[in-house]
Amino acid sequence: MVHQEVAAAKEYPGGFSLLRLHEKGYALNFYKARGELARRWSERSRQEILGYWPQFAFGNTVSDRNIVVERDLSGLRRPSPAHHGHGHGHGHDKGHTRGH
Repeated sequence: MVHQEVAAAKEYPGGFSLLRLHEKGYALNFYKARGELARRWSERSRQEILGYWPQFAFGNTVSDRNIVVERDLSGLRRPSPAHHGHGHGHGHDKGHTRGH
C-alpha cells in the first residue's frame, strides 16, 4: 500500500494531479494551473506565513508532486458499470438475491 499526498489545488502550489495506470505500474504527476488569475493567486498564497508557506505546504519540490512506481498491474480490469455507483445499490449485489 502506497500513500501519496497531492499538492494543494487552490493555494500554493496551485494545480491538479493526474494518476495514470499502466500494466507495469503507475505515475502520479502534478500540473500547475496556467490561467493568469490562478497563477496570481498561487503567488499571493505563497507569501503566507511571512513567505515560509512553501516550506510547510506539501508540494514544495517537484519530487514531492510527482512519483513513478513500478508494479505489476496487468491483472487489473475495468470495474463493471454497477461499480461506478450507477444502478444496483452499491454495486456489490453479485451473488445476492434481489428483493431481500
